[in-house]
Amino acid sequence: MQTAVRSSRWLALVPAVVVASSTGAETFTVAQDDSGDYATIQDAIDGASDGDTITIYAGTYTETIDPSGLAITVQANLDDYGDVIIDGEDTRQCLICADEETEETVFAGLIFENGASSKGGALVMEGASAIFSFCTFRNSNATGDGGALWMDGGSPTFDTCTFDNCSAGDDGGAATLNDSNASFVGCTFSECSAEDDGGAFEIGGGSPSFENCLFSSNVASWTCGAVCSQLASPSFVGCTFTGCMSVGFNVGVMGLYSGTDTVEITDCIFFENQAGETGEEDVGVLKISETVVDLDGCAFDGNIAASTGAIWISGESSVVTVTDSQFDNHVGGAIVIQTGELAVSSSGFSGNSNDGTGGGAVRVKGHSSYAPPVASFADSTFANNSARWGGAIYVLGVHGFPATLDIDGCTITDGSVTSKGAGVYSSNSETTMTNCELSGNTVSGETSLQGGGVYASDGTFDISYTIFSSNSCSSNYGHAVMISSGCDMTLTSVSSCDHAIDGEIYGDYIDGGDNDLGGWCCPGDVDQDGDVESDDLLSLLEGFGSSSLGADDREDCSRDGDVDVEDLLGLLEQWGDCSE
Repeated sequence: MQTAVRSSRWLALVPAVVVASSTGAETFTVAQDDSGDYATIQDAIDGASDGDTITIYAGTYTETIDPSGLAITVQANLDDYGDVIIDGEDTRQCLICADEETEETVFAGLIFENGASSKGGALVMEGASAIFSFCTFRNSNATGDGGALWMDGGSPTFDTCTFDNCSAGDDGGAATLNDSNASFVGCTFSECSAEDDGGAFEIGGGSPSFENCLFSSNVASWTCGAVCSQLASPSFVGCTFTGCMSVGFNVGVMGLYSGTDTVEITDCIFFENQAGETGEEDVGVLKISETVVDLDGCAFDGNIAASTGAIWISGESSVVTVTDSQFDNHVGGAIVIQTGELAVSSSGFSGNSNDGTGGGAVRVKGHSSYAPPVASFADSTFANNSARWGGAIYVLGVHGFPATLDIDGCTITDGSVTSKGAGVYSSNSETTMTNCELSGNTVSGETSLQGGGVYASDGTFDISYTIFSSNSCSSNYGHAVMISSGCDMTLTSVSSCDHAIDGEIYGDYIDGGDNDLGGWCCPGDVDQDGDVESDDLLSLLEGFGSSSLGADDREDCSRDGDVDVEDLLGLLEQWGDCSE
């Protein structure tokens, strides 16, 4: 009776466990002190039938267990949770499920440790769909793939399980999944490592899912610090990736290659991951090639790589959609797209930097060997990003094969570069910008200082219904916009204000009409406090008729080079809150 009560308490704690019920189902106990029905777990399994439950008391059991397809539950006694250990003694696997076990085969509250094998150090599964709940896999290794787990086919479930300090001589420090639809819910993968790819996981085929999982401090000696996926379509919801790293090659967290269906990544956090080498395509978090990916509600912060901090996109069939996501504080920029399509909406980029090249936040850079990249940004914000060229966005196509860039409803503020385009740099591109605001972007350096808001050369650039304000270039080559040779630019319904009047817009453009250029954003607000009031009036009167004030002094409301009656009338007309 005591055993039945304990079993009931365990099942109440672990609702994911499903126990098959059948007429005559029994519960057996296992204890090393001979107080149970059996002294070894495998003996209890061999004596069980479908629907039975095996409850194990505290102890370290040095055996390999195999349910042989039985629909049974093997569980730790609740009072001994954390003290039921199946130990492979670094010589053998702990568990084998190779007889197409179904979800009616359940393992709960067990620790599998020190497993060792050529594949799946602790556990090998072939065509099995068993359930694991509150289990731990630790200190296990495989000389080949799958440090703790090797799986072929099946749809098993791992609920609130931990994989810790497992390693693979080849791929998949924690696990290798082949054509599997496994589900991992609330699991932790920490300090696992692979000598080749996938510090935590190698995924080849199938559609495994990960929900509310933590990937922490996993390392690949070659590439993909956490997950390497090929010919598969995994999904990740509510997961956190932190401290993961590739040492030898270019992907800090996850490589998604040749996906068979859309990869969904939702509400995930990527924090302080790193690609260890310094190659051209190194990326701190995600490398996407020939794969369709939907990113929604994700946060990327402080990831590091020589080339790209967060995401690298290549492959002509790649289509990446980013929605409601945030990219902050990346070294090497946040996103690079080389070919394929990128669509970003309702997202933010802040504090990203790329001092050696272009694109503090985003780099859209074509390649002569691939189809030109296509990128769009809608209703997104870029703030305090910096680079050599293109503080927020850098787009560079190939001559004769222009890249395509569309920017709509975006705000680009306080970007900085040391050469060209503190807001946006565009060359060999078909670029459009609509309903945007660019303010406070600054070019400062020693040479080739051009384009405080936008620098454009070669290709086409159409700007409409956009506001430029308070951008600056330490030369006078386009405080708001610099139009260089070979670029056909059209300005329509563009407002440009609060720039130095000399070189505000530099270069030739097509006037599409309704442009308002060269003025102050709030004429008469001499002290720039957001209101036109008595202090501003006094300043204007003090400078009235002064020859020392000119068009770049705010007392000159009309910017005609004189502080006179026209400016006084302009100030009085603007009297009050500038925002009204």
